[in-house]
Amino acid sequence: MKDLTEDPNVFIRSMATRGAVGGLCRAAMDAVRILDAASWNYVIVETAGAGQTDLDIVELAQTVVVVLSPGAGDEIQAFKAGLMEIGDVFVVNKSDLPGANKTLLDIRSMLQTYGSERPWHPQVLLTDSLKPNGMHELITAITEHQAYVANFHIAKRGLADGEAQLLAAIKQELEFEFLPDLQRTQAFVEYCKKVANRTIDPYTAASSLIHVLKRE
Repeated sequence: MKDLTEDPNVFIRSMATRGAVGGLCRAAMDAVRILDAASWNYVIVETAGAGQTDLDIVELAQTVVVVLSPGAGDEIQAFKAGLMEIGDVFVVNKSDLPGANKTLLDIRSMLQTYGSERPWHPQVLLTDSLKPNGMHELITAITEHQAYVANFHIAKRGLADGEAQLLAAIKQELEFEFLPDLQRTQAFVEYCKKVANRTIDPYTAASSLIHVLKRE
């Protein structure tokens, strides 16, 4: 990480959760959107965790990589469906340690239970980041998932999900119980398209939408 900070083609910013319960603070989400708007080729987000409540990364990232260490069987059991449902690629890092293959098999077994109905079948890989081993396979798996998302036009994922971004911004200004009525309006649909197409940011869209609905 220290070496990368000196690379002019790499930007690194560390952010705390700032009390957020979903694993990502609002500032982190905004930073990713800004980098996307600035046409950075790749944006990698490391979350605070990946339990059943730390799932905000699903609304932001197009590809979610869940990284675990050998001997994490009890941890996986604790997360269960929450962990299994968010990952597009699963990585058992530090594969030189005892128990790496068992952890890999445990993940594959749980995916058969909790991820069997998903159209995308996540890959489970072994890596050793110090050697490095398995990095080529990891990059290939991520690339394949990106191609899958593009080929099947999965718009409701990550930054392309204008509705998720707009709803998150609106929730900061309105009570949740008003959202179902708001989502049925044509104005909401139009602003979702604008956010997804990056012609307007979600916070400006939320303020404009609320202003339009108040006039009506």
